[in-house]
Amino acid sequence: MVWDEEARTYTVIGDVVNTAKRLEGATPAGEITISDAVYSRLDSKLMVKPRQEIALKGKAEMLTAWQLISLIIS
Repeated sequence: MVWDEEARTYTVIGDVVNTAKRLEGATPAGEITISDAVYSRLDSKLMVKPRQEIALKGKAEMLTAWQLISLIIS
């Protein structure tokens, strides 16, 4: 094995990362789920349908989520 001193490793931590991981874990295979925060910023460019709200560990409020159906290209 050759050790590459130029190689870098990175770690991402924090609330946003934890939320994204739990959102990903609640998404069925072959589908894309987006949070309400993403949807609210891009709503005019997305066709979505609502998902059931998702309970997140350590959060008092449920997460509103959307299934991405398609992008609207204009």
